[in-house]
Amino acid sequence: MKQNIYLIWLFLSAVLFAPISASAQITIGSTNPPSPFSLLYLDATEQQRGLHNARLNTVERDALVTPDSSQEYQDLAQGLLLFNTDNKCLEFWNGNRWVSLPIATVGAISGDAIVTAGDILTYSVQNTSGIIYDWIFPETWDIIAGQYSNEITVRVGGVSGYIVVTPRNTCGDVGTSRRLAVNVRGCPIRSTLSSGWLTFMCHNLGADTTLSIAEQRSHITADNRDSIVLGHLFQWGRRADGHQMRNSTASPLTNNGGALSGAQLDANGQPADDFIGMFLSGSILDHPTAGDWRTPADVTLWNSGTETAPVKTVNDPCPPGWRVPTRNEWNSITGTAATGLNNWEVFQITDADFSGTPGRFITPFGASSPTLFLPIGGGRAQAVLATLQPLTIANFWSSTANDNVSNWGFFLRGEQNNAMMHSISQQTGRIFGASVRCVLE
Repeated sequence: MKQNIYLIWLFLSAVLFAPISASAQITIGSTNPPSPFSLLYLDATEQQRGLHNARLNTVERDALVTPDSSQEYQDLAQGLLLFNTDNKCLEFWNGNRWVSLPIATVGAISGDAIVTAGDILTYSVQNTSGIIYDWIFPETWDIIAGQYSNEITVRVGGVSGYIVVTPRNTCGDVGTSRRLAVNVRGCPIRSTLSSGWLTFMCHNLGADTTLSIAEQRSHITADNRDSIVLGHLFQWGRRADGHQMRNSTASPLTNNGGALSGAQLDANGQPADDFIGMFLSGSILDHPTAGDWRTPADVTLWNSGTETAPVKTVNDPCPPGWRVPTRNEWNSITGTAATGLNNWEVFQITDADFSGTPGRFITPFGASSPTLFLPIGGGRAQAVLATLQPLTIANFWSSTANDNVSNWGFFLRGEQNNAMMHSISQQTGRIFGASVRCVLE
């Protein structure tokens, strides 16, 4: 009986797929003439009927042909069509295996390839009726809506990688996956800000930007003048005019009559003329304004906006598209993995196996490897000699200054023997030299 069914279907296949040039054309189901390109025309318009395919269970189907059958037999059966009563699917033999319909295929993924952590984006593929789409995203990315559909909405995480979509039909056949490489800008870590992420530059300002996070960590810093990983040391509110170099010339304010003012400042409030490129130093004991390098004080040198809506100024030393972070932004990342934020791992000179640059590896919650390294870069003292500090403390400026009277600026500080950075309630004179780590605008 099964062989008879098989022979009938081979006959129908031969009729259906015979060369178009054959002269005989047949209509079944109505008196309508067959279309010019049809050999066998099944027309149910007059009788409201359809083509009822052979119905076999999986065991019966495999008795016809399987991948273990002879190659000749597999070739003869190519195109054989039946209805599988076990999985309720229409299946055909493609010459190698039984394939259920519709065929699980998927086209290219549409969507952004260069992305920013925290953004909400949509990715899609062309939809095929009856196909289910399984999506996979890099670590720390969150699916918001659309899993199993051809269009999906996600919140971008902090890890680059591949978006993968795999098609399957309701009968369980899985097609070939498609993938799209996605690169996350900068070095993001989790934050309590509304986007859930804060994206930093991957290097201190003035450091070698070609080094990976691992290479920064493994670089053996020669001393506190080595800027390869440590970068430069800026006085608060100043642009990059050369003063930030770790070996720049110090110019004691006591030799200039105190903090710069009037004609000693240019139109943007920066040191002018002979003071350009000088690290301005002094002692608070010498004169009361030495906590700042200029007078009157100006708290808007790096941010003319607010804490929640910062506006980059012409004095901001960060490159286009980046700016000095605010105090609020620094505070937003200091939580730990226990609070769903970041894991802070310390590398310090006192470690028995230490070799490289001391600092913090920061791994966002949900990620398997760090996305940010903050080196312990020391600082430059505000005393007259402007000496460099030993590499035991990290100091990172914010764009936030407390007021126009006390001449302090807020900064993030971390000691080498503490895994966590201190909350950014630390303050120091704006004449102090500290690292700058820019954030994405």
